[in-house]
Amino acid sequence: MQTKTTRLLGGALAALTLLGVTPGITRAQGKRQQQQRQKTKNDWRNLATLAGGLAAFGLINSPYAVPS
Repeated sequence: MQTKTTRLLGGALAALTLLGVTPGITRAQGKRQQQQRQKTKNDWRNLATLAGGLAAFGLINSPYAVPS
């Protein structure tokens, strides 16, 4: 009888432990993924800004530009 109770309590304790730890791990992974997405978005934004600046520079210095 005591062995059955011990197993039941041990299983319940294991289940509660897993349920308590799993959401924390998931949140940490989600936060890391969110930070990575934000970094990637910032990288693309910086690249677009650089490309726009380079295009403007090319238009200003182009031999086909409007004479000033």
